[in-house]
Amino acid sequence: MAVFRAGCDYNKVMDSIHFLLLMNRSKQFVHFIFGKTSTFKVDLYAKGSWCPIQQRATCIGKKGLLAVLFLIIYMGTSYSQSETTPDTATQAYFIDGYHGGIWGHFPYKYASFIADQMRRHPKWKVNLEIEPVTWDSIESIDPNGYLFIKKQLMDTTGSARMEYINPAYGQSYMFNISGESIIRQFYYGMQTLRRHFPGIQFSSYSSEEPCFTSQLPGILSAFGFKYASLKNPNTCWGGYTRAHAGELIYWKGPDGSSLLTVPRYSTESLQKGATWQTIAWRNSPDYINGAIKSGIQYPVGMCLQDAGWTVGPWLGSTNKDLQLNQKSAATYPRSVYTTWKGYFAMAKAALKAQVDGDNAHSDSLSIPEWKLSEEDIQVSLVWGGQILQRVARAVRRTENRLITAETLTTLNHLFDEDRFPTSSLDKAWKNLLLSQHHDCWIVPYNKKHGRNWQQQVKRWTDTALHIADSLINLNAANQAVATLAKKTYKKRRQQFNQSIEKIPPSPFKRSRLLKIYNSTGSKQTAMVSYQLPAELLTGNAGKMDCAFQLLDPAGRKVDFQVVVSQAGDKQGSQQTATIYFEPTVPAMGYAIYRLEGPGALSGQRQKMQKETITNQAKHVQVKNRPNNNGQYNAVANPRNIIRQLKMDCLSCRQHAINYGCPH
Repeated sequence: MAVFRAGCDYNKVMDSIHFLLLMNRSKQFVHFIFGKTSTFKVDLYAKGSWCPIQQRATCIGKKGLLAVLFLIIYMGTSYSQSETTPDTATQAYFIDGYHGGIWGHFPYKYASFIADQMRRHPKWKVNLEIEPVTWDSIESIDPNGYLFIKKQLMDTTGSARMEYINPAYGQSYMFNISGESIIRQFYYGMQTLRRHFPGIQFSSYSSEEPCFTSQLPGILSAFGFKYASLKNPNTCWGGYTRAHAGELIYWKGPDGSSLLTVPRYSTESLQKGATWQTIAWRNSPDYINGAIKSGIQYPVGMCLQDAGWTVGPWLGSTNKDLQLNQKSAATYPRSVYTTWKGYFAMAKAALKAQVDGDNAHSDSLSIPEWKLSEEDIQVSLVWGGQILQRVARAVRRTENRLITAETLTTLNHLFDEDRFPTSSLDKAWKNLLLSQHHDCWIVPYNKKHGRNWQQQVKRWTDTALHIADSLINLNAANQAVATLAKKTYKKRRQQFNQSIEKIPPSPFKRSRLLKIYNSTGSKQTAMVSYQLPAELLTGNAGKMDCAFQLLDPAGRKVDFQVVVSQAGDKQGSQQTATIYFEPTVPAMGYAIYRLEGPGALSGQRQKMQKETITNQAKHVQVKNRPNNNGQYNAVANPRNIIRQLKMDCLSCRQHAINYGCPH
């Protein structure tokens, strides 16, 4: 900088002022030096041009020198402040929107409220996490609000003001359900939303609750998602993800799939005095400044309001009912609303520009990977509560049974040309998905529509189980055969006939084929049971006769055990018999066994010791080997062999009698 002295050249003085102003274009300083109405100030800001100073100002003499001194002092102060506090010129972003639905919380006219608020605040942008089934009701109850939402969601341009960020059918926590259930959550949810909003796009996944699991990257990528957020600042009741350094990460799943993701920042701590919120819920100056200090260039906060709150745009709002006071309303001044899709597009473009500027040959962004595990999803549900255990057992039992039913109906459709029960399975799945709603798990005692969540779960799972059991036990003779080309049908029927030709003709008077299914992805040998029909039990004298033989698909004899039990009261009791044996069945297929009744050739009869047991038969391991006394006994199985198949069990079908997973 030039050194000024008495009698220095005027032009040099003004050129130096010009240079310093170029270094600090502060309105406050210019107003201080030249006044708010000076011609210089108007040209400086209105026209944006830096004309030669001498054309816009008269000789200022000593005042000019004094101005330069003040300028030096002002710049020094500004520089020292920039060393200790972040630059307030940094732009901050905020994800606002709504979370809820017809089962959680969504007043019937709330779509119109959202529409009205968006019209009043044209710069406000909304992210939606609403149960998809909600729109089935809102379409007829609030048509004006519905049409406004529909118009907004069909805008797929970069300036769109609304984005659907969680289309899951039942808004499940994800970490507490099976992988197949997670897939169906998105499949049925997106299917419902596309029916209401044709052309809707799904780019970003985000949730107000901790609805995360380590396998989401692979599942979301398969459904077309590109981005994700691991933040849930305002609703940490059920937990939150572990904090991670950095602005963006690639969230990598077990299958190698990855999504560009915003993590919970390492500086995003829990709110003081509240374990259910992080400091990112209001874009406070402390939160944004802390993020900037840690190297975050484009800090973003988030809060998906509960549908039903009447605040409107969240930042800076106050509300007595929600305990939003002036202190909590403090907001970082340069905060703007955005959708997640808009934020990621901006951040990617900005980072790419930096990379290209630093290295013209760089083809990718330098973003770290994070192999997030289940241990990084730090959740907290009341697992010890009996009511929650009842919910969990009902959901898991229904998951297993429904998978069995769907697999068996698929195999029947492929092998026997049975009609595929699409509508029945859809209804069963949708009931199961609603039972996985996060509110069912975190507030099971809370009531909705006159029932608490656990009671509602029972209704949903009972409905799904009834459908699944009806499909598993459906008699093939009563099933409608799909209308297919005769050539195809004939070919498959021929394949079926060939599969049973290996079994030699029966010398017995009565026989029955058992078609045993394996609905798992690997070859299985496991215990199955079958209640014997009366015609196979009755001998020549009309009495129960347990003389059987069982043949595998190759015609070899198979060991088995018959267990006889009493049914009814003492006067009208009847004996029933169940046969237990261990078949071997190929993966995703079936094997045909032959059960042959009384009337065997001489020397082929087996004398069996009858054992009467209770309904704990499924916990019994049956052995067809005599003890020291030559008798056959049902032996308690300490390992509970029937329950060892994790996902599914073999299913036995007599004509069409199936036995599903006993869980």
